Amino acid sequence: MREAAPEIAEVLAEVPNLKRLATSREPLGIRGERRYEVEPLLADDAATLFLERARAVNLEFEPSGAVGEICRRLDGLPLALELAAGRASVLSPEQILARLEQALPLLTGGARDAPERQRTLRATIEWSFELLSEPERKLFRHVAVFAGSFNLETAEQVAEADLDTLQSLVHKNLVRRWGSGRFGLLETIREYALEALEASGESHAARERHARHYLALAEEAEPQLRGGSQRDWIERLAVEHDNLRSALAWFAEHGPAEQLRLAASLGEYWWVRGHGQEGARWLEDALARNADEPTSPRATALAWASNLLGRTGFRDKEMRLAEESLAVARLVGDEWTLTRSLTRLGNAAHDQEDYARARSMLEEGRALAKRLGDRSALAWVTHSLAWVTLEEGDYDQAGALYEESIAVWRELGVTGAVANALCDLGFVALHQGRYSQARSHFGESLGGGREVGWTEIVAYCLVGFAAAAASEGAEEPAARLLGAARAARDSVGIRSAANVHEFGERAASSARAKLGDERFAAALRHGEEMSLDDAIAYALGDADN
Repeated sequence: MREAAPEIAEVLAEVPNLKRLATSREPLGIRGERRYEVEPLLADDAATLFLERARAVNLEFEPSGAVGEICRRLDGLPLALELAAGRASVLSPEQILARLEQALPLLTGGARDAPERQRTLRATIEWSFELLSEPERKLFRHVAVFAGSFNLETAEQVAEADLDTLQSLVHKNLVRRWGSGRFGLLETIREYALEALEASGESHAARERHARHYLALAEEAEPQLRGGSQRDWIERLAVEHDNLRSALAWFAEHGPAEQLRLAASLGEYWWVRGHGQEGARWLEDALARNADEPTSPRATALAWASNLLGRTGFRDKEMRLAEESLAVARLVGDEWTLTRSLTRLGNAAHDQEDYARARSMLEEGRALAKRLGDRSALAWVTHSLAWVTLEEGDYDQAGALYEESIAVWRELGVTGAVANALCDLGFVALHQGRYSQARSHFGESLGGGREVGWTEIVAYCLVGFAAAAASEGAEEPAARLLGAARAARDSVGIRSAANVHEFGERAASSARAKLGDERFAAALRHGEEMSLDDAIAYALGDADN
């Protein structure tokens, strides 16, 4: 069709009112052309097409929850859906989904009267690939190393992309440009591109460039996560999380030391964004591959593994890893890392209710942070010391220490850390019976926590609001807020801190006693079914009343 573009343009010029509708794998590139992209099917339409085609080959075909995942895995591509549905004569939806781990071998057996290139999805993609120029083929292979999506600048650095070639692949619908402005490949097309990359002999070098790029990104981000640009860097890492996972997996096989550096750099991101279980798995894997290396990255990785495992309920591992982190940090002699290892061991001791040991570790860390002039470390260790002081029952001193840490975090502009400390300060106010002040702290904390996507903090604040409501006789709102808090907490797989859990249990007991089991359960369920944003709005509305 593109070869006929000059003739089409000539006809249109001679007949101004003539309109021509043409289908093509890429634009014709003539004046006055208007492009209408044929997008993949939306979820409901994709499911409808799949079911229609499946029942055409198996009248007794019964859909299940796997159908939606099949449609998602096949990116809503009509041809892919038709080919997959053709297997419904011998496979259940669950069996089809299981075989889509590698989609292309499954997607064969199209209608015999269809063109050859449309009888299998591989043939269709291969037909498009063969029509590419060599520079287009090379770029198509190399952008397959990106998982999820990528931006132009990264494609230029990692895949040696040039704008014209990338634009040509977009025009040919082999690379997609998403609404976010980022680029990506549909999964089935990426599978073919990865096969082509392996066959070319270029895979190792391409994947290494990709992995090293994302290691550099994570190490650049790590100190920024403790500064005024925390929110922006968290969002940047969130967008690149699939690529970071891919880099971690590649380094696991080809660069264990780099895997450890990368995992250690991502600890704070995983904590804030609620990827504790996944982050702990990556950290433990990297630590196991570097068991004999006493380095600063190892001490940092041990501290983060301790943190994330402690928050997901593995308290024995939490203490063991924290102790090892401190031992490695002392051995290496890296005082910057040592302050954080001392803080982590202090927190682990707190979780074991060994407050004397916790205070000893934290006081040592606080003195070291002051000597080094490390404001970020000083704020964290002061925050942790406030936590111990709160558990010891000295609420005035705990409040003063939280205020001290908040002042430093505000000075540094770290939104998430301010939200974290404000939430704890709210619980101090609850202990003192200052419910209006508690709600004020929780309200400000909710805003900051939501801004950086720190769901753990949001969940704790919702418990705080529930406790305040129950203490003032608003049992039904309290139960709803407890339900919302539970849903938020479960969404990130965390275990509530003892202090928060105690307030939650007290509020639940009070609400159940007043409402009765049935009304309490209904209110709890109502809260669990709220979206996180709706739960926040409900909490803030309750605070205003």
